[in-house]
Amino acid sequence: MERVRNQEHVPGNWSSLVYIQVPLTAHLQQQTPLPSGFQPMDLLPHVEAASQPSQPSCLHLSLSRNVYLKDHQRGLFRDKLDAALRRARLSVPSHAKISSIAVFRNDEQNRRFLSWLVADEEAWLPALTKVIDGVLRDFALPAFYHPPAFHISFAWSTAAADPLPVPPATLPHPATIELGRLVLKCGNMQFILQ
Repeated sequence: MERVRNQEHVPGNWSSLVYIQVPLTAHLQQQTPLPSGFQPMDLLPHVEAASQPSQPSCLHLSLSRNVYLKDHQRGLFRDKLDAALRRARLSVPSHAKISSIAVFRNDEQNRRFLSWLVADEEAWLPALTKVIDGVLRDFALPAFYHPPAFHISFAWSTAAADPLPVPPATLPHPATIELGRLVLKCGNMQFILQ
């Protein structure tokens, strides 16, 4: 299975994403076996301190669409986002619950993602995305999906034919998962927020 770049590389444009780190623990890996036709997601580095990523060991919980920032926007975007999050006094809890599985398609409809849905009884995820969306609007960038479906993708496929075999929609044992830091990824750089 080969992935093709959805957007042609343009020098000075940085693919950017705001996400929460989700450490890939043995417990999390046991939640759902990969069905045929799907590949495991690429892992992101675990970022503990600014510009000190470790080996790839994290999945992610997206809080923004993948957007493109120009060279001169990266620092300003990071600073505005960090300031907005501090003003809102929002933080990421240390754990969340997953209880079901869904399949998502990317905007170009050429890739599918097998994902765990995140339960959000406290409504902290919409509160975070509302702050992030406000900063995205300031930069004339698209807001997060509406209505949002907060999820952690753990497998992908380029297969266009429906249906691919998908596991049952609910997990046999709902799981509590560990959450990490809130991160802004700009190209090959990661910045811890808050």
